[in-house]
Amino acid sequence: MKKAIPICLAFSYVALAFSDAAWLEIVVSLIVFAFLILTVPSLKGRAAKLISVLAVLTALLLINQENWLDTLVDGALMNLTIVAIFVLTPVLGIPFRTGGYTNALRSLLYKRRNSVPFFYASTYFLTYILGAVINVGAISINHYLSGASNVQSNRLTANALSRGFGGALGWSPYFAAMALVVSQLAIEWASIAVYAVGFSLLCFLVGFLIEWPTMKKETNRLQSAGERSAQTPVSGRTWLTVSELAILLSATTCIVLLIERFSPFNMIIAIAFTAVFFPLLWCLAKGTFSLYKKEVSKHVHSTLPNLHTEIALFLLAGMFSSAFVSSKWSDLFVQLFSQWFGHSPALMTILLSIIIVGAGLAGLHPVVIVTILLTSIDPARLDFSLPYFAIAVLGSWSISNVLSPATAVNNLIAHSLNEKLVNIAWRWNWVYGSVMIVLLPIYLYFTGL
Repeated sequence: MKKAIPICLAFSYVALAFSDAAWLEIVVSLIVFAFLILTVPSLKGRAAKLISVLAVLTALLLINQENWLDTLVDGALMNLTIVAIFVLTPVLGIPFRTGGYTNALRSLLYKRRNSVPFFYASTYFLTYILGAVINVGAISINHYLSGASNVQSNRLTANALSRGFGGALGWSPYFAAMALVVSQLAIEWASIAVYAVGFSLLCFLVGFLIEWPTMKKETNRLQSAGERSAQTPVSGRTWLTVSELAILLSATTCIVLLIERFSPFNMIIAIAFTAVFFPLLWCLAKGTFSLYKKEVSKHVHSTLPNLHTEIALFLLAGMFSSAFVSSKWSDLFVQLFSQWFGHSPALMTILLSIIIVGAGLAGLHPVVIVTILLTSIDPARLDFSLPYFAIAVLGSWSISNVLSPATAVNNLIAHSLNEKLVNIAWRWNWVYGSVMIVLLPIYLYFTGL
């Protein structure tokens, strides 16, 4: 039964988009509470402790609140958008996993296996592009693809993977970060997408320049080892397969954008419809329906149970945020924030980044602090436009994801490379993170947001 609840919650969000009936909200909130009651007691580790702390703080904030039940129900529904994204977007990766595209990409990369700058840039952008659709699965795929190169630097591999994924997180509509920002600020993805992509490209440029000394060192190592470039030409079939992959990724995103643009549905509902129907139709057209069924079964019985911790965290973060916003502490927080830093948009943007990144460094998932910031701060009171505030939050979340030792991405990279987590998250990225925090308000200033 517990396996089915996340799926039920995802489609409950879709149902709520078509009906705002009070009884339906109550039913969905009861499903949320049932999931938490069944899940939280069995959780272990740091995430379990964080969830327990959030639950206790939520209860304390609700004490003496007259409408505490309404506040709790509102909080239970607040982050359903993220649950829908988490449950449904992995299905979008099924056509990629069943299409045999990985070996074709590896063949292309093998052609330039001794070019260190090409290795860093290709690993970054493949993670950036594939991660935008298939999320954390892109890390394992691109770690495998990196084996086509003779580059042996763990630092270059790790930073290209983590920063590429962080860049995708800042602009992709398939990530929890964008889902939270779009839903809470009631802003269209298309209105901020260009600015989000622009900042992610700036992140790549800065990261590339920071890694240049390491690239030179690795290039010298390859030259002294006498490594030679591959002479085997890339086959026409390989190019055809890669072109098909490009069509697949483009079609996935275009369908979502077309649904959002020409229908009354928002981005999250468009993603839900695309995830349910497009992979099925693609696999039917490709004759891989049997593989599609296996992938769906794997998603339901293996992937979703592994996401219970994150889903519980998102749901409790919504409840905590709702309780916080309804308490006296919310007005005090906003007032102090505005009084101390309201005179300087740049300083305030840097402070936002430090809060989000600092929470990540402390092991707190960004969804907790970002939910509070989005629901308690009125951008107009800080003289921020909605797009400015959205990019400030998304950019900070992107930076935090690279530096935080608590993210699944950094832990996966550390395990894959057999490298210390402190190197992956902090030692190799603190300069990068510090520079990007300073550049974020400068970038926002020159964009005119």
